[in-house]
Amino acid sequence: MSVKIESLPAAELQILVDAPRYPQFLQLVQQGIILRRQVGCSLRSFLLDQLRLSPQFIEENIQTIFLDGKPVDDLDRAHVKDGCTLALSAAMPGLVGATMRRGGFYASLRAQISHGPDDPNASATAQGCVTIKFFNNVAHLLGKAFLQDTFFITSKNLEDFIRWSRPTDDIKAFLGEKPFDWKAFRAGNSNDELVRVRLKIV
Repeated sequence: MSVKIESLPAAELQILVDAPRYPQFLQLVQQGIILRRQVGCSLRSFLLDQLRLSPQFIEENIQTIFLDGKPVDDLDRAHVKDGCTLALSAAMPGLVGATMRRGGFYASLRAQISHGPDDPNASATAQGCVTIKFFNNVAHLLGKAFLQDTFFITSKNLEDFIRWSRPTDDIKAFLGEKPFDWKAFRAGNSNDELVRVRLKIV
């Protein structure tokens, strides 16, 4: 999803939630949160420098990576560009999971759909927007930290989240300085309109 930096909303939706009820908000990282980060770098550099993940965490916890829907094996030859979508997952079960695992024994079976090497000169390093998705154990390990930092979601994803999780009135939220009405929110005609969000666990 290509997003113009200057069009990002200024008003922030701050959600106050107690720790036991926080896991229901993990759906947001599974739907995809949009982060403003430095792009035009290798995927390895993006994971280390922009997402602040350690080499050990990447090696031990992220077995499957999709960049724009294609599985990635080589973190140094794939490059993160403005508007791309990056999905991170722990090992998935079954033959499909084994096939999609980066650098795994069955990786050759998906050679035609794997993410090929990018031209490192194709995109200059600059600020951009990247949609990040976390699944299974990666969502549980990383979700809390990323949800408590500023991120963006589409109004359609926010509406879908509200419909699915049915947050009650005791989960307070404020858009700017005004109370946010969960029940009244509608995405409207523009599903791609963005909402700036930050979760505060109290």
